[in-house]
Amino acid sequence: MPRRHAPETRWFDDFAIGEIFNIPSQTMTGALFAAFQLASGDNDPIHYDIEFCKERGHPAMLAHGLQAFIQTAAGAGNFPQQTADSLVALLSFFGEMHHPLYAGDTAYPGLEIVKLTPQCTTGIIEMCAIVWNQHDQLIMEGTHRYLLKKTSRLMINHFEKNLRKAPLTGESRKAKPNRNAKKRMHHQGQSENQWRVWR
Repeated sequence: MPRRHAPETRWFDDFAIGEIFNIPSQTMTGALFAAFQLASGDNDPIHYDIEFCKERGHPAMLAHGLQAFIQTAAGAGNFPQQTADSLVALLSFFGEMHHPLYAGDTAYPGLEIVKLTPQCTTGIIEMCAIVWNQHDQLIMEGTHRYLLKKTSRLMINHFEKNLRKAPLTGESRKAKPNRNAKKRMHHQGQSENQWRVWR
């Protein structure tokens, strides 16, 4: 049986502001409400008791704000497949609610790159996250921030540059380093420690 190959990894430098990542729409069924209740532990009847909701003027069960927000999970689209070897971490997320999301509504989420922040061997991608309903009403708007590695070649060049600063011969390794060499080794150690933290 032929081996199924994953898409070629994209690195931080391969992305551009304005790129859009569509996420499949999803209708808010009772099963999704129950799944969110089970996962979150939330038991507020406003989200799970239809009669309780109607008594307070709601046409149906009101989705928790986080239930609306998780519709923008990047893993529901193809972003993770494109960054299989370059994605380091989800750094942060933020969201604001603009309109209720009810049981029976269909959520239409999406992500768009709005900011790229290059760093030494990594970069931060900031995405605008939005959710609309079937009536073109904006339900939620927020941001995701992801840390990605830069291209392999750039990373190799960075570490080769650091290695050239360090003593290479056996004699120089045995020699007592002068004050400037100690400073270089100190800075080199900091860079290597930062890499261990982020990779």
